[in-house]
Amino acid sequence: ADNGGILSLEYCKSRRNNVRVALLMDVGGSMSPYVRLCNQLFTAVNRQTHFKDLRTFYFHNCVYDYLFLDSRLAMSKAVRTTRVMHELSSEYKLILVGDAAMAPSELNARYGIIWWGQQANEEPGAEWLRRLRRHFDHSVWLNTIPEHEWDWVYGHHTITQVRKIFPMYELTVDGLTAAVRSLMVRR
Repeated sequence: ADNGGILSLEYCKSRRNNVRVALLMDVGGSMSPYVRLCNQLFTAVNRQTHFKDLRTFYFHNCVYDYLFLDSRLAMSKAVRTTRVMHELSSEYKLILVGDAAMAPSELNARYGIIWWGQQANEEPGAEWLRRLRRHFDHSVWLNTIPEHEWDWVYGHHTITQVRKIFPMYELTVDGLTAAVRSLMVRR
């Protein structure tokens, strides 16, 4: 009515998805029972075409000096964690997937790494996790263990420590929804 019945077209730019994701997945050991669940997640993420960029890396129990480009954790497919942080800007949304259940020494001690064939870690795993948390503006940890078990299951001490570093969510539909909301909030 404002234009005397003549339509006025308004153009809107199409929205582009600029979401960049760094996905770090724990493999082996206590994660073996969750292989199917993690494969489903990984398959869904790989099929997703909505991300501007998706980088996937692997680790065992905790992140140390190296991240791996395949789930076999072969040193021939290793990349320094510091290099990953240098190459990926703080804009990336960091998602770690794992049970966070490990020997306390793996998280708290120098040379606490238990994955044979890797070079000894000079710094405790917790320091590497804090470094990742500081680098990436938005980060979450998706735990494969049901949340109601976090306070008493094997590894509950390390789960509690990791929760002090990263917001932790259960790897369920509701947990994923809450984690994505957390990742999308502006700081």
